Amino acid sequence: MEALQRLGECCKESNMEHLIGSILRGSDVEQLQNLAYLIEYLMGDVKIALLVRKRLLELNPSSLISQNQYGVALQNAGNLAEAERILRDVKSSTTRMYGSNELDCIPLHDLAMVLKDQGKLAEAETLTRKALDGKKRLFGDSHPGTLASINNLAGLFKEQGKLGEAEPLMRQSLDGSRHHLGNSHQHTLALINNLAMLLIAQGKLAEAEPLVRESLDRHRQQLGNSHPDTLKSINHLAMLLRDQGKFAEAEPFLRDALDGQRHQLGNSHPDTLTSINDLAMLLRDQGKLAEAEPLVREALDGQRLHLGNSHPNTLYSIHNLATVLHHQGKLLEAEPLMREALDGQRQMGHPDTLLSISGLAMLLHDQGKLAEAECSGARCPIDASVHQVPLSSKALPQPTCLDLGAT
Repeated sequence: MEALQRLGECCKESNMEHLIGSILRGSDVEQLQNLAYLIEYLMGDVKIALLVRKRLLELNPSSLISQNQYGVALQNAGNLAEAERILRDVKSSTTRMYGSNELDCIPLHDLAMVLKDQGKLAEAETLTRKALDGKKRLFGDSHPGTLASINNLAGLFKEQGKLGEAEPLMRQSLDGSRHHLGNSHQHTLALINNLAMLLIAQGKLAEAEPLVRESLDRHRQQLGNSHPDTLKSINHLAMLLRDQGKFAEAEPFLRDALDGQRHQLGNSHPDTLTSINDLAMLLRDQGKLAEAEPLVREALDGQRLHLGNSHPNTLYSIHNLATVLHHQGKLLEAEPLMREALDGQRQMGHPDTLLSISGLAMLLHDQGKLAEAECSGARCPIDASVHQVPLSSKALPQPTCLDLGAT
């Protein structure tokens, strides 16, 4: 690990483009594997990591491990549809070779996380439970791969609004990771972040704050200020400050995170789009509506294109754009958006359905449609303007725990 970190520093100081180009043109699999690990975990450059994983797959196209790792690299780069296709193929090949048993644990885990990122929560939960059962049988309860699946099941509960069910699982996973991997391991840091965001979603801000700050401090120390995981931790600190009402203090952190994500991940990456939306809502909460509107439109356009119209994040941005327009008095433009968000959330049984019912009721009321507003709002008298939707938990990658062989 230390040797790879030193290599990473050398790469940053040298002509990185020339070094990577030289390695990519070669056929040294071990060197490419080391470079992939360096870029993915220490440098966090998802675009270059994707190129390296693609080259490894070209050198060994029949390897299920190479196929699976390329699928995960596509997911990290934000290409979720292609990642799903490849990971489904890996899962089918694994089942064909070994049958449906605990050997399915790795492809099940990774496929489930891609489905989660696309908002396909029911199928993701089924696969995550199967992966967790297989890992417990194969590796035991305390293996890092088992802990990763426990965390990811908790993250799925959180996405479905089952916060009380999620918390004990996240605590179990974090305690195990601290004990077996240490406080500064990347998996542990991801778990600290996830538990902190769950506590924020439950309104336990005082308990969440030391976790958020611990995660950010350790990320900066281990990975530097520009790594995507560090940028996500900066975003999380900004969200905590926002929820504490410290808007002015939160804004520069959120802008720093977004600027870094635009540079490191690109404007269309799901994490970047989330931060664009977060900044828009922070500006809205400060009354900076003219500045908030183009940002939330940018986030929504990107999510419609890359995640689809029915993804939970897309529906959240539709709702947010409706609230920004509502606050500016653009009631006729806001109403169809709020109805679109509500219809989508109802179809998927999303916990934010009540939020959109309330938002629609207030819109109708302000348009003088009092009877329709009363019918809608009677089911949920909530102030939508102050509701905060939890951020998504980071899904943990898993160590490569067995060689799946070749097709």
